[in-house]
Parts: sequence; structure tokens; C-alpha cells
Amino acid sequence: MDYQIFLAEDVWKFIDQNGIDRKNVSSVLRNLPEVGDFSELNPLDGRQLEIKVVSDYAITYFFGHAVKEIKIVDFDYAD
Repeated sequence: MDYQIFLAEDVWKFIDQNGIDRKNVSSVLRNLPEVGDFSELNPLDGRQLEIKVVSDYAITYFFGHAVKEIKIVDFDYAD
């Protein structure tokens, strides 16, 4: 899949503040499945968000197929 990846500003802050290697993050994000381990509806717009757990982190995202984008809306420690 040849999709552009966009990260919310808060995601970059979390990555930088926690010393997470951006190269590793980039590799993981380029291989996100269309269906994550869990899904939930965004209460603001009703969009289905996918949540993928990778190591100690939970990545929340959605695919914008019409515009060939993956939008990362949250990156946090998995509970």
C-alpha cells in the first residue's frame, strides 16, 4: 500500500518526550493493518478508529482510502 502517514501533533510530542526511536516508529506505522487489535468509534465524528498494540504501546489510527492516507490520532502506553 502506498499511503501517506500523518501524525497528530500530540503523537509527535509523546514520541519525543519518551525517547522513542522515530525510525522504529516509522517502520511500525508503515506496516499497520487495516483492521487493528481493537476498534472504537470516534465520539466526535463517528469514524471507526483502529487500535493496534505493538510492544508497550497502543496506536490509534484510521485509513483514509479515498485520499490514500493513514492518520495516527493517538500513540500511548498500552494498559
